Amino acid sequence: MMRTRSYCTVLLILSFCLSLGGNLSHGEEIPDLPPVFPLEIAWERLLSSPPSAGAAMDNLRIYVPLKAGRLEAIARETGETLWSIPLHTMWSPVIDSTGRLFVATDFTIRALEASTGSELWNYRSQQRLSSAPLLAGHSLVITTMSREVLSFQVSSGEFLWQSSLEGSSLGHAATTDQSLIVFSQEGGLLTALQLNNGATAWSKQISGNLSAPVSARDRIFVGSTENFFYALNPRNGSELWKWRTGGDVIGAAADEDLVYFLSLDNVIRAVNRSNGNQKWKATMSTRPVAPPRITTGAVVVSGVPTQIYGYVSDTGLLQGSYLPLAALQEPLLIDQELKSYRAAVFTLTRNGQLVGLRPIELMFRDPVLEPLSRLPGRFLQIERFPSH
Repeated sequence: MMRTRSYCTVLLILSFCLSLGGNLSHGEEIPDLPPVFPLEIAWERLLSSPPSAGAAMDNLRIYVPLKAGRLEAIARETGETLWSIPLHTMWSPVIDSTGRLFVATDFTIRALEASTGSELWNYRSQQRLSSAPLLAGHSLVITTMSREVLSFQVSSGEFLWQSSLEGSSLGHAATTDQSLIVFSQEGGLLTALQLNNGATAWSKQISGNLSAPVSARDRIFVGSTENFFYALNPRNGSELWKWRTGGDVIGAAADEDLVYFLSLDNVIRAVNRSNGNQKWKATMSTRPVAPPRITTGAVVVSGVPTQIYGYVSDTGLLQGSYLPLAALQEPLLIDQELKSYRAAVFTLTRNGQLVGLRPIELMFRDPVLEPLSRLPGRFLQIERFPSH
């Protein structure tokens, strides 16, 4: 009987340890995630030059364009430089799932091997380019200063088609089924092109200047400086619902159920993606400066002065904040899915400070042992024997 009780005790202890994360190996995804905040510094370094544009990242590296005319690849876990090549760009690079990195310069699109920086292919345009590339399925799309849209085969750089826009592009997004590319343009014009041939699918005029569009399943979302946020049907551009805000809408992000959008009344709102019903809203103590970013269980926004806030995606409760050393070079880099023991948030400042941050609660450290203020148990009176 005593041996059976001992086995049961050991099993209970093991079960308790596993519930605290004892069964997690480094890099394994966690089913019930702790919050992304608070954050701690994993590493920090000052780059050799300030960034010329925002950085991009994959599971292994961060790719930073520098004003000194170089592109550097930096290890996510250590902050060390892995490779560096001469390349000057004013736009953030983009990377696909197969390890190809795409960078646009004034007239050239270059495809690089992400692990080494070696060139896979390049295309030189007769027209000056005007935006970062957009990945859409097996295609790469980019715009020019003369309002042209160019499409290429991702793997080979083969030129596919060219199309024209009525106005200059302010931002673009591909629909989630990869059949359309939607452009926000000067003067409040929204235009959708067919991805396979560049033909115009539809155009829609909206009052005010537009934010970059966001695609989520069967919706296209875009905000305007007329204080409205719109949900549109991607098939024809018809309006499905809209929200009036107290300030210009500067951007949005969406998950499977909700869309989160920021406006210059310093409010972030979470509404149902399908019908626009509000689930929550939160007032920021600073002015937002960029669209929100989504990670597991949280929505992360940056504001001025330099501050990063995280809100619980289901409730809007403030999860925590972090104060960078200087103004950020957007976009903020954050993993969409958090993993144990790994840096998950990376801040790049305009003066070239790069910092890797990891969620403290994903480190699963043992609690600090403290001396006992009193012994456990209860005090027992000394038993007195009756006198004879």
